[in-house]
Amino acid sequence: MCLIQLPAVAVACNDDAPVHPILQGHEYDELARTALSRDATTIAVARFSSRLDLVFEAGQDQGSKQNPVYVFELREGWKAPLPARLSVDGYWISCDLSLQPGAYVIMFLDGSTPLYVMDTVGAEVELAALGDIEWFYTQGGELVRPELIEDTTREPARPADDANAEAATADPSADRAPAHENPDDDD
Repeated sequence: MCLIQLPAVAVACNDDAPVHPILQGHEYDELARTALSRDATTIAVARFSSRLDLVFEAGQDQGSKQNPVYVFELREGWKAPLPARLSVDGYWISCDLSLQPGAYVIMFLDGSTPLYVMDTVGAEVELAALGDIEWFYTQGGELVRPELIEDTTREPARPADDANAEAATADPSADRAPAHENPDDDD
C-alpha cells in the first residue's frame, strides 16, 4: 500500500546524498563549476514545486519505508532539454539544500540524475558563467529553442541592394523570344 502526503514545507532528507567526485572534500568553486558543466548532459534553472512523501507499508514484521520524491518545474537551461517536470528521488537531494515551494535552484544533471543542485540566491556569477540560455519553457509548457527562432532584429535590406539582387537573379533569356517559336510558322 502506498500513501501520498503533501507537506506544506519540504525539507531535504539525505545527509549522505551522493556528490560529484570534484566536490568530494571540496567546496563548490569555479573549478567545480567547470567540471560539472563539462560532465552534465543538462544544466537547468528549476522551480521547486513539491515533495511527495511515499510511505510503503510492508508486512507486519517489516514496518514501513519512507521515500520522498521531489518535483521540479524546469524553466530554462543549457545543453540538452529535459521534460518540463522533473521528479527526483530524495536519495539525490542533500539536507544542506533548503527547499521551499517556489524556490529556484540550478541543477547540473546527468540525464535526470542530479550531479549537483544549488540555490539560485547569490548565484549571479554561476549564471553569468553559463552564458545565454539555450532553451526555455513558456507558461503553457511549450519548449522554445532561441537558436531556431528567426532573427527579426536584422536591418532591412536597402532599396539599392534589392535592385542589384533582382538584376543578379533575373533570367538572361527573358529578353529573347522563346526557342520553340518560329516566326515562319503560320498557325
